[in-house]
Amino acid sequence: MSYQLVIFDFDGTLFDTYDAIEHSIQLTFQRLLPSHPPPSSSDIRPLVSTGAPPGDTFRSLHPNPTTFDESLWIPTYRELYAIHGQSRTSPYPAARDVLQALHDRNQPMAIISNKAAVAVKAALEKTDLLHFFPDSLILGHGVAGVQRKPDPSSFTDVLWPNWKALGAPEEVEAERVLMVGDTLTDILYARNIGAQVCWCRDIRGCAQDRGGQIVTSEKPCGLSLMTLDYDTDIDSHRPIARGLGSSIGKKLRNQGARLAILYAPFEAARRDELLEAGYGELPAREDIRTYECDITNPEAVKSVFTTLKEETFTPSSTMQSAHAFPSILVNTAGYVSLSDLELTPPEETLKHLHTNVLGPMLCSQAFARLYLAAAEVAHASPNPPPPGRIVNLASQAAHVALHRHGAYCASKAALLGLTRSMASEWGGRGITANSVSPTVAWTALGQKAWGQDDVREAFLKTIPTGKFAQPDEVADAVLFLCQDSSGMINGADIRVDGGFTIR
Repeated sequence: MSYQLVIFDFDGTLFDTYDAIEHSIQLTFQRLLPSHPPPSSSDIRPLVSTGAPPGDTFRSLHPNPTTFDESLWIPTYRELYAIHGQSRTSPYPAARDVLQALHDRNQPMAIISNKAAVAVKAALEKTDLLHFFPDSLILGHGVAGVQRKPDPSSFTDVLWPNWKALGAPEEVEAERVLMVGDTLTDILYARNIGAQVCWCRDIRGCAQDRGGQIVTSEKPCGLSLMTLDYDTDIDSHRPIARGLGSSIGKKLRNQGARLAILYAPFEAARRDELLEAGYGELPAREDIRTYECDITNPEAVKSVFTTLKEETFTPSSTMQSAHAFPSILVNTAGYVSLSDLELTPPEETLKHLHTNVLGPMLCSQAFARLYLAAAEVAHASPNPPPPGRIVNLASQAAHVALHRHGAYCASKAALLGLTRSMASEWGGRGITANSVSPTVAWTALGQKAWGQDDVREAFLKTIPTGKFAQPDEVADAVLFLCQDSSGMINGADIRVDGGFTIR
């Protein structure tokens, strides 16, 4: 196929910047956290290779993520990179040959990077590669209108208009655009704009046809369905929606997923407030759909998923990037209240079973029907469907008895059994089902319940690692189970509990 445009990633594709990034991260730690040893190369490189935002990388490396201030650390990192990093960047050996060969064939080329555009241009100019790319087709952080990959708007709102201004074909066909990159973020970006994709870590893999895995994809971007998480305020017994759900949602969005969030009717009045707290103001969350739904009501669940089916199969936009395949379901809704087992009222037991078992059951059934119907349509087209994923948020309480948590323990143990049944029945039809069992997560609710010094210290002594789970740690486990590469993990439970349940 001849391509109308070839888009390159920068870091790890055209240029070897690992040493520059690693060195600048270590300098940032030395400046802002001098009392703590800077992270090692073995800690930094796996994080950098995912293409995650700098804030996520630093938060994962920080010894105390709760005190991490992104507004301080990221500007400091960029300042140090500009001073000390540029001298440590260099193009891969075959980069010049590849770019020259494409240039000789009059192949239009562009760069879209999550790095600052000025840093990209400086590196290209220093190595005499800048002339291969029109200035307006080098996009990165700091260019007006450019969002981080895998957000497709940098292509639709910036690159495409800039390219047209330079004389691009009147009819641009997304499937004749090739994205060349080295991370999952690049692959998802290509999917989101409807382009072909070449996975290539260091350009020689593509140039010499060796050592590089080539993945071509025409899949539309995925639609992730989430039941909004809520637990019970221990003082007022009022369910509140916040915590792990937004952490999971943000991780999925960073990987290119669109979100459809089901929220409980009692949160309707606070929906916008909660969404803004979790995902930012409206322009930053235009790709999030929300649906009021009592997940314990079969008719309510059926109605929402009927709406989702209509929107999935007949999207309003004709752009390929608007098609969102329903491929991931994360059941995060939960209910917990504490009482002595012999005094637990029957209605409290039913609340636990309805929210923690019946709700995931109804939503998973509806999701499976939606996925299988969408997959049947996709199989009849040139675009194969993405794998289906269900992840249920369980608890350490599914594995051990917790004092005054009888109904909760029973409901979460039942959820594990339900998850295994989903895995058994749907695994052969394209949907895997797994669960994540965290210990106490240090969310706003966790801090309220365990914030008192003596209560906190007593519980931490029962966790071998001596700390609570951070929301991002739980979210990372969910994200791992959602990946295409996790297809052989089915019916499993990942315990993010610091070893609490091994004692």
